[in-house]
Amino acid sequence: MLKKVLALAAAALLLVGCSTSAKRLAQISPGMTKVEVISVLGNPESVSGQGSAEVFTYTLSNSWNAPVWNTKYHVYFNDGKVVRYGN
Repeated sequence: MLKKVLALAAAALLLVGCSTSAKRLAQISPGMTKVEVISVLGNPESVSGQGSAEVFTYTLSNSWNAPVWNTKYHVYFNDGKVVRYGN
């Protein structure tokens, strides 16, 4: 029983720690510019693509800047505007 309580408490703490990233990710919307995305999420970990299509990749982290299971989050741009986003 104690193991279950400790596991539940650890999971709840992890979710609370992730809330900062979740709040910032929720601010991303279609039509945003690259500059707007960077102002919300910071500089991307990597940028890929060619021509008018680009992808910014971020690693999600909790409020202590620890990676959360190495979850990648992608923001897709076409002609400099967000067209879709997610992991």
